[in-house]
Parts: sequence; structure tokens; C-alpha cells
Amino acid sequence: MKERRLRDIGDSHTKQMHASVFGIFRLKDKHAQDIVISNRRARAILAMLCLAPDEPLEREFVSHLLWPGRFEAQAKASLRQCLLELSKLFADQKDPVLLVSRNQISLIGTAIPTDLFCLERSLAQANYNKAADQLTTIAGRKLLDQLNFGEAFAQWLDNHRIQTEQRLKTAVTAGLAALDERKSTTEYN
Repeated sequence: MKERRLRDIGDSHTKQMHASVFGIFRLKDKHAQDIVISNRRARAILAMLCLAPDEPLEREFVSHLLWPGRFEAQAKASLRQCLLELSKLFADQKDPVLLVSRNQISLIGTAIPTDLFCLERSLAQANYNKAADQLTTIAGRKLLDQLNFGEAFAQWLDNHRIQTEQRLKTAVTAGLAALDERKSTTEYN
């Protein structure tokens, strides 16, 4: 599914919202202006969805993750409030952004491309100059830096950081091998 998503988006991402998951989570509109999400847990939900757009989040899991120690009913009510705030935030969008069901929350397709998505797409499309520029831009930034909601959230985030780092290492290694192969081929022709 991830590979299809990388192909399907094309260059339309320049005409819609864009999110940065490297460093502090930021959401920008189609004019590159910051979209402020004042509720930090609503921002965290959107950040989680942007980090792993192909993974729907179970509502119960999110409520436990972002409201640790709260009574279940309280956590669920707080989650509903955050989802209401996000739906209001995206109400003026031409296409839907979030899919919210009774049990899950997910990001719809390519509604919000991220800097991570764009980097992975550049690597997948063998656009190594662009990928190098993107890597330079994000160098030294942690994924979803400065989001802290307790131990369970930290563990979830660490797991996604490890998975992302492994995916990027694999893609960069493959890209370097392809560049090395091109160099070898052109030297002998």
C-alpha cells in the first residue's frame, strides 16, 4: 500500500496542506502558512496519523496513549473533543482529510503529505539530488520531537522512529548502490 501511495500522489502535494514530522510537528496550508492547532493532544493525534498514514489508529488505543491514568469514559470524551476540533479545522477542505469511525481514526490517502513522505518518494523515484537536499534539510531532527504524553506514547514513538530509520537506511543504501552502478556503467562505456 505504501508503494502505491508513493506513486499515486504525483506532484499534487504542492497544491494542498503539508506537514513536517521531522522536528516539531507543523502543519502548513497550501500557501505555506502555519495552521495552528492549539489543542496539543489533537495536534498529537494528527501527528501520529501523519507519521504512519497507512496505519489506522484504534480509538481505544489512542485514548489510553494520550490520556494515561484517566478513567476510560473521561479519556474517550476527551478523544471525541479532539476529533471534533480536528473536523472543524478541516471543514473548509475540498476533500476529506480524516476518516473517523466508531473504532478507528485514519488519514485519508494523500490528504496531508509530509516531509517524510516526500523524502521516501524521492528515494523511490530515484530522484537522488532532491533526496539529498531533503536529507540535508531534516538532518539532526528527531521524528515528532517534543511530543510527550507518558511512557506508553514514548514507546509507540520509539518503535515508529526505529521503523522509519530502518526504511530510510534501506532506501538510501539502495540509492547509493544504484548511483554506484550508474557510475561504474558510465566509466566503462
